[in-house]
Amino acid sequence: MEVAALQREAEKKANADAVRQFESQREAEALLYAEKMRKALEEVRVAREMAKAAEEQRLAAVRTAAEATQAAEAAAKRAGAGQEDKIVIAALPKLDLSQQNFDGIWTFQNSSQTCMIKSGSVKVAIRGTTIRVFRRDGEIAGQIDSSGAIRWTTPARTDGAPVDWSGRLQGNSGSGTYARRDRRCSGIFTARRD
Repeated sequence: MEVAALQREAEKKANADAVRQFESQREAEALLYAEKMRKALEEVRVAREMAKAAEEQRLAAVRTAAEATQAAEAAAKRAGAGQEDKIVIAALPKLDLSQQNFDGIWTFQNSSQTCMIKSGSVKVAIRGTTIRVFRRDGEIAGQIDSSGAIRWTTPARTDGAPVDWSGRLQGNSGSGTYARRDRRCSGIFTARRD
C-alpha cells in the first residue's frame, strides 16, 4: 500500500513540475512575442515619421521653387520697365510630386495580436492604380491612388469573413492597418518595394 501511495505522490509531483515548466515556457514565449510586436510597432512609427518628414521636405522644396520663380519674374519686370531689350528668365521647373509611381512588386509583412494568424507576408504587384495581392487561395484586386493611398478587401483565411486593408505608400515603403469587418481581429502591416 505504501509503494502505491509513494508512486501516486511521485506522479503528482511530476505532473505539477510539468505544468510549472509549461507555464514558464508559455510566459517566456508571450514575452518574446510582445517584444517582437513592440519592435514592429516601433518600426511602423519610425516609418511614418520618416514619411512625414520626407513629405514636409518635398513641400518645402515646392514652396522654395515657387518663391524663387516669383522673385525672378518680379525682378525681370522691374529691370525691364522702359527698356526695349527683352530679359529672358530661366524659371525653375514646376514640381508635381503628387503623381508618384508605385509600379513594381512589393512585399507586405503583417502582424496581429488578436487574429488567429499572428504574422505573415504576401507579394503584391502594383501597376498604375491597380493592386494585385497574390495569395495561396487566389489573387485579390485592390486600388492605389496617385498619393499612395491603398485599399483592398480579402476573405479571412479562417472563415472567409471580409478583412479590409488600408494604408499609404511613399517612395519604396509604406504601412497601414487591417481589420475584420466584424471587428473580431485586426493588425498592422509594413510594405517594401522589392
